Amino acid sequence: MELKIGGIYRLDRTRFFRGGFDIKMLIFTSRVLGYDRFEVFSDHIPPSESDWLMNKKYKGLFWFGKFSMIPFDEDAVEIGFEEFSNELLEYYRTDLVFRLSRLKEVSWNDELFNSETSFLEYVKKTQSVIWLAQKIDCRKVYLVPTGNSGGFKTPVLFDADNKEYFSATEILWKASQLQRQYFTVKSSGVGVFRGGIKKGIPFYYISQYLGSGEYLKEWEEMGIDTNV
Repeated sequence: MELKIGGIYRLDRTRFFRGGFDIKMLIFTSRVLGYDRFEVFSDHIPPSESDWLMNKKYKGLFWFGKFSMIPFDEDAVEIGFEEFSNELLEYYRTDLVFRLSRLKEVSWNDELFNSETSFLEYVKKTQSVIWLAQKIDCRKVYLVPTGNSGGFKTPVLFDADNKEYFSATEILWKASQLQRQYFTVKSSGVGVFRGGIKKGIPFYYISQYLGSGEYLKEWEEMGIDTNV
């Protein structure tokens, strides 16, 4: 499927129905906000409303709709188009990298994150030039840590050291120092993932290598490297 920003799709997710709620909630209209090879960010119109959620320019914590490209491609039927304005694009920054700073073989509570110097030495020796070149192209971001039970904690605002952007190493170090306050069990790798917007500033959630909900699992099981 060839997606486009602003494309409107009817999504029928009833094949995932397991009971416990209204099955009609699994059939809805979705507008594409951003996408890459592996994931789709989307907006939708709630059943009781007549406008897209993101047209409201949320000031609080607003999570983007998020799908793995595989089931989205299987379940979505294109039904229209509504442009996502430049004003909203600038506000929500759906152009920013979806995920970065991912390491498969380490945990948030490893000794690797005890010292910034040893951490930087490890990453520079083991990671590719492409990995090291990842960045979040904005001056401020919120990071949302994850608790042991999987729930998200209070977002914390960070400024980029160079006042322009966050490198993969900078965001991973800052995420590790925040995450270690909440996550005491061994994680299955580490990673930082785009979640949405808070008060007009992008936020990223701190998670494991495959992210919350393991949206990338299907790709990895097919032998496809989703890391950069």
